[in-house]
Amino acid sequence: MKKIIKLTLGGIAWGCTMFTIIGIIIALIMGQDNSFMMSTSDYIKQAVLSIIIGIGFTVPSIVYDYENISKFLQFTVHMGTGFCIYMICAYMAGWVPTGFGLGAVILSIAFWIIISLAIWFFFYMYYKKEAENINKKLKDN
Repeated sequence: MKKIIKLTLGGIAWGCTMFTIIGIIIALIMGQDNSFMMSTSDYIKQAVLSIIIGIGFTVPSIVYDYENISKFLQFTVHMGTGFCIYMICAYMAGWVPTGFGLGAVILSIAFWIIISLAIWFFFYMYYKKEAENINKKLKDN
C-alpha cells in the first residue's frame, strides 16, 4: 500500500509538472495573444485531468515489481494502461483535435505515443544504469 501511495504522489507531481511545462511552452508560442486565456472551470478541469494522466502512468509501473511477468508484458500493461487513461482524459479535455479530421487525430495520437515512449525510455535507461552501478558496488565488495 505504501508503494501505491508513493506512486500516486509521484503521478500527481508528474501531472502538475507536465501541465505547467506544456502551459509555459504554449504561452511562449502564443506570445502576447490573449486567446490563450481560459475560464477557471476549464483550467481546473485541465489541471485535474493532467494529474489523472500522471497517476495513470505512474501507478501501473508497479507491474515492474513482479519478476515472473515478461518485460514485454510489463511494458505493455504499464504503457497500455497509461495511454488509455491519457486518451480518455485528452478527449475529455479537448486536446484531441477532432475538428481537424481523422489525420489530425492520428497525428496527435502518434505524437503522444512517441513522447510517452521517450519518457519511458529515459526512465528505463536511468534505472538500468542504477542497477549496473549497484551490481558493480556489490561485486567490488
